[in-house]
Amino acid sequence: MKLLRNIILYLIALFVPVLFLPAVFGDSIGIPKLLVLVIGNVSLLLMWAYEVYRTGSLRWMNTYFDMPLLGLALAYVAGAVFASPNTKGSLLSPAGAGAMLMLVLFYMLVIQTKSLVRSTHHSVHTDSNTGKLPIAKFIALIRKSDNILMNGLVHGALVVALWNIVNVGMQLASFSFTYNISQVTLQFPLTQLSPIGDVITQLVFLLITLAYLLINLSNRSIFGYIQQTVLLLGVVGSGYVLTQTTPFPLLPLRQGWIIAIETFKNAPFFGVGPENFITAFTRYKSADINVTDYWNITFGLSSNLYLHLLTTVGVLGLGFYLLLVRRIYKSFKTGGLVGKNILRLLLGIALVQLIVPSGISLLFVELVLLSEYAMKTSAPATKIKLVKVTESIGDN
Repeated sequence: MKLLRNIILYLIALFVPVLFLPAVFGDSIGIPKLLVLVIGNVSLLLMWAYEVYRTGSLRWMNTYFDMPLLGLALAYVAGAVFASPNTKGSLLSPAGAGAMLMLVLFYMLVIQTKSLVRSTHHSVHTDSNTGKLPIAKFIALIRKSDNILMNGLVHGALVVALWNIVNVGMQLASFSFTYNISQVTLQFPLTQLSPIGDVITQLVFLLITLAYLLINLSNRSIFGYIQQTVLLLGVVGSGYVLTQTTPFPLLPLRQGWIIAIETFKNAPFFGVGPENFITAFTRYKSADINVTDYWNITFGLSSNLYLHLLTTVGVLGLGFYLLLVRRIYKSFKTGGLVGKNILRLLLGIALVQLIVPSGISLLFVELVLLSEYAMKTSAPATKIKLVKVTESIGDN
């Protein structure tokens, strides 16, 4: 059971950054990006339901972050229903309410299926398999690791970084960089900010993964140094793309603030809808943007995450996200040493989100880190005995 669960978690964590970040696919290839989360969630749900049926009992594990996450998902659904002109499209969109629902459901299922397997204690990278062939080490990693989500995320980040390095090398060799963010290339299909994925999100994602390795790597093996080097080169490559892009692909803070305030005046509770920032941008941007380098650019994200939430899902969504950040901070201040480094990373992400917006990839990283911390610190699952259908029929 644990091997199957770990395979599912590993593949989801591996493919989400590969599908959502622009280095590999971006939006240039029509791939149903939510499919990986849908398939993964359905698989985890079936596994959980089978175990409930087999044992005749339900194990439910509560975490400190359940309420704000469920509230955030509710805010996205409410925005899609009450504010979005295309409710069905928003619920199925990889940048709308559907994505947030799938992410929060994934977090819940990761926590609940954790109670189905026996806990073992293995770090992200250990030397316990020294002497084995690489493939044997990899199989052992999948089978035994309790940090399988982060292992998959790290490997996904390595794929993104390697692909980005190749792209940058090809561009440097041909001297054909795209200088205008309104243009699109196969190598960097989402230079402009997008709720799905963009180069800024990619840069922050690689930095977070690199930071995780630096503070959690349990040994200083050659393989560990190679991973860090690849991620660092991926960061440099993403940064270089941004330096060669004019104007810088980030909505000026003043414009983001104006759009958020005007939206709040007209739709305070639900915003304009989870994936309708472009509508708010077109409607509420100030006229003076037309005399800047951004005059012909349409932005899909606000200046930072908090302004984006206020614009798209209103005070309801922003309030629940701030509650989540508050609970992370409270856990950091009052909690023990277990998971302290994960909380530092989460607080660092919350600060970075004051400067840049977050695509789905960064929200996924946050939920992965939250699940890793919650599984280490939450109380044991509550066991609820259920009456089997066959027993009920027999009694009658």
